[in-house]
Amino acid sequence: MMRSSDGGLTWSSLSNPLSSGYKFSSLCYVGQKLILFGWYDRMVTPRYELRCYASIDGGTTWMQNTFNPVVQQSDQSSVTSATSQDVLYGNDIHVSIGEGGTIYRSENGGAWTDVSLSDTTANFRCGLYANESFIALTDDGRMFSSVDGIAWLEGQAIPNTGNPNDVSCIIGANGAFLIGGTGIWVSLNANKWDKIPSDIIGTGPSIITAITDIAYGNTRHIYWLL
Repeated sequence: MMRSSDGGLTWSSLSNPLSSGYKFSSLCYVGQKLILFGWYDRMVTPRYELRCYASIDGGTTWMQNTFNPVVQQSDQSSVTSATSQDVLYGNDIHVSIGEGGTIYRSENGGAWTDVSLSDTTANFRCGLYANESFIALTDDGRMFSSVDGIAWLEGQAIPNTGNPNDVSCIIGANGAFLIGGTGIWVSLNANKWDKIPSDIIGTGPSIITAITDIAYGNTRHIYWLL
C-alpha cells in the first residue's frame, strides 16, 4: 500500500492492515475515513470471508470494523462473490457494493448490515452518491438506485451495454457524470446517459479495448486504459 501527499509526485509505503492470506478488494475515501475491504478464501463451505478496516489518519493506522465477519457464497466457481468492488458515501451513510448482488450498509463506517439483493446476477462494479441517491452499476450496465442504501430500485440500463465488463467505473465532476468501460457515457443528471463517440476504444493493434478507471483534478479528466 502506497500514499502520496504531493499530488502523486512521490510515494511512501504504508503498513498493510490485512491479515496474512487476505487479498485486497477495495479502498475508498468516504467522509473523513479511509475504508478498506479485503477477502479470504476459506477453502470450505461457506467459502469466503470479508473484512473491513477504517483509518482516520490517512492510512497510517487502521482499526478493524465490526463486520461479523461476513462469510457467504458457497459457489466455488466465483472467488469474487464476497468481494467489495466499491464503497459509496452520502448523507452520513456508507454503502459497500460487490458481485452477486452484495450490498452492505453502515451509518458510521464501523458496524455493517447485510442488505444484499435477492438478485444474485447483479454483479456490481462501481457507484456513487448523486442527487440525494446512491447509484450502483453492474458490469453489464444495469443501474440501481437507493435513497437510504436499504431499498434498491432497478432503473433504465446504460445504453449500448449488456455484456460482462462493459462498465468499469463512474465519476461525477465539473457538473457532469462519466462512465467508463468498453465505451464512454456522459450524463448531466446521472439518470439519462448518452454514449460518446470515441476513436480510442475498439479493436485493433493500436486501439485499447476498455477504460478501467477515470480520475478528475485541476479541471482535467484522466483515463486509465486497458
